Amino acid sequence: MGRSSFISYRRNDSKDSTYRLYDFLKKQLGHNNVFIDVDMPYGKDFSEEIKTAIDESIVVLVMIGKNFVAKDRRLFNEIDYVRFEISYAFEKSKIIVPIRVNGSEMPSTNDLPGEIEKLSLINGPELRNDNWETDCQHIWEKLKNIYNEQVDRFTDFRDGKQYRTIKVLEKTWMAENLN
Repeated sequence: MGRSSFISYRRNDSKDSTYRLYDFLKKQLGHNNVFIDVDMPYGKDFSEEIKTAIDESIVVLVMIGKNFVAKDRRLFNEIDYVRFEISYAFEKSKIIVPIRVNGSEMPSTNDLPGEIEKLSLINGPELRNDNWETDCQHIWEKLKNIYNEQVDRFTDFRDGKQYRTIKVLEKTWMAENLN
């Protein structure tokens, strides 16, 4: 089965908040259902691993810290990985949720390259250190609604028991094991 969430972030911008949110989501969804680049196996092509992880995810969480739009306009570099992740998620019609970290503002369309400028128009929450638990719970409640929209049920004809399934890329996968 695919992953529920992919987390896109800049290490020099929102690493601490990202890792805290990652730990929180792992507790809610299970370790194998949340992807962050530190989970990537050694010796693999970074771009291909990112594509696979996004393909398998329902939601792409984009962490936006105060330096998301850097002075060096890094996002306008075609080989920037954060740009690549967001662009690929848009290309694959993923649900993208921007998460502003500690008072960060959403970037304007002028701050973003063309293929990801619509990120500035997407509604998303703020995650604050001084309100961490409440903000995480709020994010979790909203994400649960998104995940639940993607979840369906399968009835085993042999015993009539129902099992959760999840749809990822037009394929239906078992979300739990058969008894």
